[in-house]
Amino acid sequence: NFASTANALSGSITDGSMSKLIAITVVGYTDGGTIINRTNAGRITVGGIFNAGSSLQVDQCNVINTVSTITTAFMNSATFRDSLLEIRRTTIDTNGIFAFFNNAHVYAGGIHRLVNNFIRTSHTVRITTGYEPKQAAIGYYYANYVYTNAALEMYGNDVYVGTQYAFGLYVRPNTGRIIHDDTNRYTSGHIYVYHLTTSANNFFIVNQSSNMQSITYSGATAGVYTDDIVGVYNTDAVRVNVGLGTVSGASLTFGGVVLNTFTVSATKFTTVNVGVVNVSVASTFSINPTSAFGSCLMLNDVSTSSTASSIQGTYTNSTITIDTCDLKKGFTFSSGSLYGSRILVTETVSSDTFIMSGFPSRAESAVDIENSIFNADVSGDAMYFATSIFYSGCRLGLDNVRVNGTNGLNMAAYHFYTGSLFLIRRSIFASYLPTGYTLFVQFNGGLLDHDGSNVHSVGDIYVYAALVMDSGLFVLNASSVDALTLSFVAITNSQVAVMNSTLSSSPSFTFTTATDFEFAIANSTLAATTTFTLTTATNMTMLLTSSSFDKIRLLPTTMKYTSAILQNCNMSTFFTSGTYSLNSTLQLDQCNVINTVSTITTAFMNSATFRDSLLEIRRTTIDTNGIFAFFNNAHVYAGGIHRLVDNFIRTTYTVRITTGYEPKQAAIGYYYANYVYTNAAL
Repeated sequence: NFASTANALSGSITDGSMSKLIAITVVGYTDGGTIINRTNAGRITVGGIFNAGSSLQVDQCNVINTVSTITTAFMNSATFRDSLLEIRRTTIDTNGIFAFFNNAHVYAGGIHRLVNNFIRTSHTVRITTGYEPKQAAIGYYYANYVYTNAALEMYGNDVYVGTQYAFGLYVRPNTGRIIHDDTNRYTSGHIYVYHLTTSANNFFIVNQSSNMQSITYSGATAGVYTDDIVGVYNTDAVRVNVGLGTVSGASLTFGGVVLNTFTVSATKFTTVNVGVVNVSVASTFSINPTSAFGSCLMLNDVSTSSTASSIQGTYTNSTITIDTCDLKKGFTFSSGSLYGSRILVTETVSSDTFIMSGFPSRAESAVDIENSIFNADVSGDAMYFATSIFYSGCRLGLDNVRVNGTNGLNMAAYHFYTGSLFLIRRSIFASYLPTGYTLFVQFNGGLLDHDGSNVHSVGDIYVYAALVMDSGLFVLNASSVDALTLSFVAITNSQVAVMNSTLSSSPSFTFTTATDFEFAIANSTLAATTTFTLTTATNMTMLLTSSSFDKIRLLPTTMKYTSAILQNCNMSTFFTSGTYSLNSTLQLDQCNVINTVSTITTAFMNSATFRDSLLEIRRTTIDTNGIFAFFNNAHVYAGGIHRLVDNFIRTTYTVRITTGYEPKQAAIGYYYANYVYTNAAL
């Protein structure tokens, strides 16, 4: 017991054996040292004030309390300012509810240092009353703080608790630092660190700990946390939670961890690195900074097993990488956005719906997904996008991706605005049901680039563009789907093709305004009525070659400088209408138009006017059981030519028709009121 005048003095106990209590009391102790060395005691209590230059050091001692009614084995109620409390190579073991308990502030310059100790409470009964921590191996009373320029340091400690409800460590720093390296070990219980306000340069690692209930590293949302290093490695725990305010320059890393719940949240990240590697999470997985600037999120070899797996927040000049992950219940990006940022998903398997909802991309951001598999069960979408708009300069890229679900990739509403890009390469899209969609996407000025390296099977394809699509590409190759619907309000400098594919339901191609546009179907089978709707086509080329159709309906309102060419194609009927003008051409060469249904009136029906344009049918068979093989139901105006060369044209209809206008029945019939005018020719 040192009085306030006992400065610059030292006290020591060495090689002692005290069956009960060592009580140390100091009053304004300055420049003095107290040492307890190689000593046994039932418990130790410390009280008073340690001032500048003073210290209490405990080394190679055994503080062992076997009486459960004694609350605490080592109780510190002394404040430390510019002074040191160091416990080293010591066993603190108790049947009570606290092994080490701190009940006083650590002021500026004060240090509590715990090194290479064995600290255990084997108390097994849950304590439900009182302030936190109610029971702990190492507990700092909730209202006693580590202040500015003070620190709690921990190295190489083995910490045990006797019940899952106890804390291995509980501390609430108040601008002070915690230095807790990866050599500390915990068994069971909870770890709780809460920063009351702004703090910097903390180092907190939990490593090789087992059977943990929760690990929490958190702080006030109004606080600013700078240059912290936080990590959890090689540990199994029910929950890991990192929740902070404004975080700057920090590193948050997690590896080799088996968890039930994993959450990281913050008000703001600035140049923060979050790494999650070799982590398995059975329930909630969430990374949710409200905003992030210049930060990096990396998920590698992560396994999630819950639909509650998500990343949220607004990311600016940041990157998010999901690499070699197993997302057993899918994954969700929501309630956020990208600004000049990138998401990369690679070598990953998602076994339920992968969702982007309310997560738009702006300012040249990109979402790139490659070498990955997305599978949903028969009742779900494999990939689902809702209100996650890609604005000008932004990109969604899919490369070597396999997508399987009731709907493969489903993008509800418009997602690609002017100046954005949807790039698809080497990917496979499939629907479990013919009524589902392999791809459902809508554009509002953005660009589609889908080349022939992609494959679709079963289901439908739906692509709609509400504004002009410039320099777009859509090639369906080596695919077998139900229906294909392409609908573009305006398309220019673009290419669309169907190659080596089978369409079992009615495909529909609608191009309201098509300019400088190339369209082709080659080596394909279209088993139902194929409809082409062209309101205005200018400088467009349409080539259908070596393909089989059920019925073709070519419906331009106006064609200018446009060619529609059919070569080596088979179909049951052909119908066209509208106006062909200004050097436009409709040509059939070496085709077969064969109708075997007598109730179908006409095999080849032309209801289009031709002015300064050409209809040419060459080396083609038009054969029908109906009443007309070739029937013309429109005028041929000046400069228009109908040219029939080397064809076989036949109607085998055997019943005489006696009603209606002439020709009532014909192999080649021009309706009596439709004429070939001046400077036109048949």
